[in-house]
Amino acid sequence: MSGCWHNGREESRVEHPGWRWMWAGVGLLAAVGCTRRTVLDGDPGERGSPPSQDDVVPPDTGGPSTAPLCLPDDVEGFSIPSARWGLASFLGSQLLAEPDDSALQLSPEWFLSSGWQADYFGCGGYGAPWSDAPSNTSGGCFALEQQTHWVEVMRLFPDRFSELDWPDSVDGDQPERSAVTLVHALYAGHLLLWRLDDVNPDQRLPATADPRTVARVATWLHAEGPWSRTAEVTLTSCPDDLLSCVPETAATYAAAAEAKLLALENAPCASMALSDADVEGFLTGLEPLWPSADWPAIERSVDAVRRTGTLEGDGPAVVDVVLSALDSTLFCPEQNLWDLYRYSCP
Repeated sequence: MSGCWHNGREESRVEHPGWRWMWAGVGLLAAVGCTRRTVLDGDPGERGSPPSQDDVVPPDTGGPSTAPLCLPDDVEGFSIPSARWGLASFLGSQLLAEPDDSALQLSPEWFLSSGWQADYFGCGGYGAPWSDAPSNTSGGCFALEQQTHWVEVMRLFPDRFSELDWPDSVDGDQPERSAVTLVHALYAGHLLLWRLDDVNPDQRLPATADPRTVARVATWLHAEGPWSRTAEVTLTSCPDDLLSCVPETAATYAAAAEAKLLALENAPCASMALSDADVEGFLTGLEPLWPSADWPAIERSVDAVRRTGTLEGDGPAVVDVVLSALDSTLFCPEQNLWDLYRYSCP
């Protein structure tokens, strides 16, 4: 049985259950079909069998055993802007998966649908279905904002973000730095959910009945920031029906982002070339965030795990090498941030 690599997990090729309408989709990878869905409950009965030997990276490369990466193919109004965007979206989902006890788990499709919703990828001047000319809007494709996002990441991660880096580090088409910044901003917002009623957000989010809760909360944290009154009202007043008690503008934005996410989750698997230039651009985009890393060594290791020349074939191994070579990606806040974040360092 073949599998797809999706949101950090190998997933089985099974029939698509209709009731999983938000978190599932059916796709094809070349001539092999596989279900594109995020397994939230860790049910081993829904996981695929181990990948074939042809899919396994040899041990001497240091790479993981992976199945193909299943990112969304073209749907109406959407096309992955570039292979770098594919890698950056997968990287974002993997960064959030690093704290083992964190409930803030998002799929690569969430990052792609957020860029689609926030700026329609006008940052890059990609042409149809996107804008023909780069937008001049500050904040890049995720429409990041100084007070909404950047202030929070500077507070929590001062050795990675500074006032001097804003806005040049995310303006324009910079998917790697934009995705990493958004990941850290979402994590800051996740910590700030403590302030609502001193309930651990990692206990709160899985306790809600609606499986769309995590994606919706992340969308609001992205669109309105971690001090959003919308998130406070929804999580404390109607956690199981998050669109029923929010302002109309927020509900409209969230519904539009959710529709885009659903479209991408139901798209077939994309097949896209991953060139030397794509990989070089991906690594170059990340380098300023980890200036002390040994990037020549990382590049050599990445080259060693590339096998197929495709995003779906090589993407998981490339991202795994990068994450394995970097230092801690999410830093513990300073103790003096307890009053804001209700978070104490181990």
